[in-house]
Amino acid sequence: EGQGTTISVLAYDDLMLAAKSRATVVILMGMKNLPQIIRTFKEYRNADEPIGIIMNGTTEIERSGFGTINDIEQVVKTKALSSPAIIIIGDVVNERLKTPKKAELREVISMMVAR
Repeated sequence: EGQGTTISVLAYDDLMLAAKSRATVVILMGMKNLPQIIRTFKEYRNADEPIGIIMNGTTEIERSGFGTINDIEQVVKTKALSSPAIIIIGDVVNERLKTPKKAELREVISMMVAR
C-alpha cells in the first residue's frame, strides 16, 4: 500500500471526498486503480464529466486519451494507456481544446523569431 498499487481505506476516503467536490482532481500513479477510481467518480459526478489521461507526459513518447467518466476505460484500452500516467478529472480537461497543439506552437514561435 502507499505505492499506487492499492487504495487504502484512508486513500479511498480522500478519493470519495474529491469525487464529491466540484474541484479538478489530479491523480498521480493511479492507473492500476482506474476501475475503482471511475466507480467512485460515477457515484458522485456526472457521467459526462471530462477526464484525461496523459502517459509519459513531457517526453518524446507521450500519449494521451480523453473522454468522460462514462467512456474513459474504453479509451484507455483502445489507446493502450498505462503507467506512468496522470489522471485529470474535471472541466479543465476541455481547456485543451482551446490550446494550440505543439506543432502549432512551434510554428507560431518560429514566425515570431523570424521577425
